[in-house]
Amino acid sequence: MFLTSCATQQHSSIEALRLPPRSTLACCWQSQESIQITITQNSAIKKIALLSALEVTPTQLTVVIFDPLGRRLASFAQDDAGLHTHSAPPEWDTRLAQQMLLAIYLHHIPSSAWNFQGSDWSITTTQRSRALLFRQQIQLQIDYADDSSKQDRRISYPGQPLVLDIRTLSRTAL
Repeated sequence: MFLTSCATQQHSSIEALRLPPRSTLACCWQSQESIQITITQNSAIKKIALLSALEVTPTQLTVVIFDPLGRRLASFAQDDAGLHTHSAPPEWDTRLAQQMLLAIYLHHIPSSAWNFQGSDWSITTTQRSRALLFRQQIQLQIDYADDSSKQDRRISYPGQPLVLDIRTLSRTAL
């Protein structure tokens, strides 16, 4: 299964970063997104199209990943107690869920909402990109398309062969 290969990619120091509190996300909304995942290994490129649904409620952030036919592949959530995987392939690595949630937070919350006091972490922001850095090295980067809506974005993890192209299809207040 493709998600298994994503989950077993080499991980960086990003896995040591604690997720921001769920309450830093504006409440309450849901969105649907299309995801094009590209993995490059040994000059071979593997791509797959997926769909996802995100929901932010007063008590949790939930992410559900679907295949192109709408079948649930994985679901996970973050609440005040931490990150929980509800369903996933047997070989699922929870570090992939954490990387995905960090990308969601980097996209949705302002730099000022991150608490990096006493750490080597920082964020840089330009009009067309945002990056999460550890010791001045980019760990996670979001590049936005030319339009100002920031609905289309490319998420990369430098040093890893994983790139996600994401388009927000809809966003609805709850």
